[in-house]
Amino acid sequence: MVPSSGFLKKKTFASSSVIRTNTYSNNDDRHRRPHTNYGSSLYAASSEGFDRRKFILDGTIAISSMVALTEHSQEAYADGSVRSSSALEDIPITHKVFFDVRISRPDGTFYIKDEEDSTNPDDLVFRGRLTFGLFGTVAPQCVQNFLKYVSVIIDPLDENPMPSYGRSTIPSLDEGTGLITFGNLPGLDISNLNGATGIRYRQRILSAPLWIESRDKQDDNNKINHIEKGLLTHRNLDLSPQFYITTYADSRELDGTHTVFGRVLSDEQGESLEFFDRCSRLPRYSLDRPKTLQNKVSNDQSITEKVAADIFQKQKNFFRGAARAAGDTRIDSIYEGKYLRRVDVTQVGQL
Repeated sequence: MVPSSGFLKKKTFASSSVIRTNTYSNNDDRHRRPHTNYGSSLYAASSEGFDRRKFILDGTIAISSMVALTEHSQEAYADGSVRSSSALEDIPITHKVFFDVRISRPDGTFYIKDEEDSTNPDDLVFRGRLTFGLFGTVAPQCVQNFLKYVSVIIDPLDENPMPSYGRSTIPSLDEGTGLITFGNLPGLDISNLNGATGIRYRQRILSAPLWIESRDKQDDNNKINHIEKGLLTHRNLDLSPQFYITTYADSRELDGTHTVFGRVLSDEQGESLEFFDRCSRLPRYSLDRPKTLQNKVSNDQSITEKVAADIFQKQKNFFRGAARAAGDTRIDSIYEGKYLRRVDVTQVGQL
């Protein structure tokens, strides 16, 4: 097992200016505060004379207790869940996996040009490697299912291959949750077959086990919360290999519906940071339309309505062309947050 290392700056959840109220077990002596009777101390100060030394001592003890309790609450809450970035670093990494990724030019191409058409770095092809560390002791079921799509040996001559992350795409960024979608396999569908649910991939029908951890692992004291950027997470009731990576420092609203099973590891070349930075700036499809201006064109259609209609048609044509090229009819369904560039995974493997 190797120690973990985050790839982005982590968020601190407690400070001297914020006091949280948490419920702890009364039988756990670690969480008990030294008892200070504020009422009797103030009464004694007013009726029997002001004992300055005792008053200062009581106040010092109370403040020290509050600071200690706040620092401890960063590491573990009453439900046993991990809530701080420092505690995440203590979780052992059982497997390391690499994903070779690329981002296309605006025209969707990746080939090498003698001279690029644009000097804007965001318009150039990006190629890099992401390294993931997996938490096999905390989320063994998720890690086991994840590795099944990593260990596949890709044969270009195989007309009926097994599904692999090495053939996957990275289609979207959800601005609401801050999740980047990974593991999208064109041609893979979840199907109902004779009353049972399975995975249909090309000409294969495969079993579709749940990614949910067993009850003893769900109650484990090392349960991980979505409290930093770069965490690998999977939706609990989703049978597909699709997973997500967090881009927000605090996404704890996902704790009840997703399971964290790994993290993005830092690299000396900074390719991870550059990739996620590029992904955050990539143009995405939006359902929002600009408000209508009062200026009218000759055909009595507002200028902004015409621009919006043109953009919508170009986006739709782009994805229809991509769908025809990839043989994936699902791309006809355009949705909020979908990238308007090709973002692919070209190779995966274990380190």
